[in-house]
Amino acid sequence: MYQEIKPLAPEAIAILFGSSLYGIEEKTTKPLSVLHNTTIKLIVITSVNTAIEANASQLALLNSILLACKINSQEVKLIHFNPENTNYKELSSTFNPSFVLLFGISPAEIGLPLMFPHFQLQNFDKITYISSPALDKLENDKTLKINLWNALKQAFYI
Repeated sequence: MYQEIKPLAPEAIAILFGSSLYGIEEKTTKPLSVLHNTTIKLIVITSVNTAIEANASQLALLNSILLACKINSQEVKLIHFNPENTNYKELSSTFNPSFVLLFGISPAEIGLPLMFPHFQLQNFDKITYISSPALDKLENDKTLKINLWNALKQAFYI
């Protein structure tokens, strides 16, 4: 009454469906060291949420700062600060940046063993750090913008 159904041979499945019946593709993942981008010149760490719902005017200000510094967007890594996983040692070893720009984040918050005032270029472990008030503070304060611009001109030889 019931006929036994034999499974199809892999060759028959390949002919009928062109590949696996389930369409599962084998993906390979590369370790972080392989994904290492040696072209990162600047890491920007900000308290501004960089997602779509972020404050557009603050991100526009950040974009205009980077354009004024003549920095290619592929040379920049923008990081939304998270105290649990934003550490200067990890960022340094992963991206090997020349500069780190902190907006509204203190040096201690990323684990730096030193403190320095806003707008002072601080060299540490072959990286130049610049600390600045948060972008929302810079937005409406011309004096802060001028101070930041002077520090950036010195850092990027503008």
